[in-house]
Amino acid sequence: MDKLVFFPSALLGVAFIFVYLYRCHRIRKPFSLSVMSSAVLQASGLVCGLFLIASTMSQKVKEVLKGIDIYIFIAGIAVIVVTSQGLYRDIIKSTKSKDSDI
Repeated sequence: MDKLVFFPSALLGVAFIFVYLYRCHRIRKPFSLSVMSSAVLQASGLVCGLFLIASTMSQKVKEVLKGIDIYIFIAGIAVIVVTSQGLYRDIIKSTKSKDSDI
């Protein structure tokens, strides 16, 4: 991962961890390492998503970004899933009769 993406991701991830730690302490819930790991990955996803959007508007940003292919792949999967859910909701579920099995 490029340092341009790594540093903001790490800082945002640490911020998310502190928010989670505070909220766990407030309700007396045990701290979960899996939630902590997920928070860091989600921070990285947010930062990479912002850079992906920026790269469509600026050639300079596009040239600077390297090593984020995994986020492009994940974004593609996300588009497929959201589109599939929308198709199912709008075309199948909205026209399903109460008596029908299909």
